[in-house]
Formats: sequence, C-alpha cells, structure tokens
Amino acid sequence: MRKAIIFLLILIFSSFGAVIAQNDSNNQKGWITQYPSNIDLPLSQDELLKLDKAYGDELKSQILNRPVRLKDIKDILRNRVFIYKENIKDISKISLLSNVAIFDIYNSKLRRPIFRKNDFNPLLYNFNFFSKTKQIYRADNTNYLIVIKPRELK
Repeated sequence: MRKAIIFLLILIFSSFGAVIAQNDSNNQKGWITQYPSNIDLPLSQDELLKLDKAYGDELKSQILNRPVRLKDIKDILRNRVFIYKENIKDISKISLLSNVAIFDIYNSKLRRPIFRKNDFNPLLYNFNFFSKTKQIYRADNTNYLIVIKPRELK
C-alpha cells in the first residue's frame, strides 16, 4: 500500500511539473527570434566585405551555409547595431570600445581597426550579441556611441 501511495505522489508531482514547464506565463519571452522583414533581402556588397573581413576562409562554412546564423548576422548588421554622436551629456563612464576583445577566431590576422563611423564592422569585435539587455560602448577619444540592441524574441 505504501509503495502505491509513493508511486501515485511521484506521478502527480511529475505531471504537475510538466504542466508548469509548458505554461506560457512562466516563459516571459520565448526562444524564437523575431526577425524584421529586411532579413529576407540578399546580402549587400558592404555586408559581404564585413563578413569576409571577420570570417575569412571560414565564411562559407560558418555563415553562408548556415541559414539561421546568416539571419542572425543580417539582423545584427541591419537592425541591432547603431552608431550616433552624443554631444549633450558626460559619456566618460561608458565602456570603451578598446576594452572589447577582437573576434579573431576565424581570422587570426585581424588587428584592432581604427574607428570610423561609416565603415564600422561590429563583427570584428567580441560583443555579446545574445545579451538580453542593450549594450553601449564609446569609441575611444570620440563622442560616438555604439549601441547594440538585444534580439527581439517571440
């Protein structure tokens, strides 16, 4: 009799756990990335150059042959990284771009580039693109801020 009660309790609590795990109210945000419609457009020449600089010979195997990674990269380049000049407030407490490591896993010849707003390549830096919070960095010795928005999840 005692074994039957223990078995029944295990069955009830395991079922209860499964119901809680599938309840949407416990998952504030899902795991599915919501991409804007511009992700469906092909890569531009500028984007291909940025990808080639960051991934070198591994571009095809690491990005172009992986549709989900390609979508993530397009989202980063097109929708999530913004650069603007801040002239109003003191920005000296914002983390410096020079404190971010260079992402040289696929291209060991990479050197830290000089910051230029018009040709900034965020793929050359080891930013946490999967952070759930907005990140802000200041380009050294400038008033330019680099803002990285978090991914939009369903």
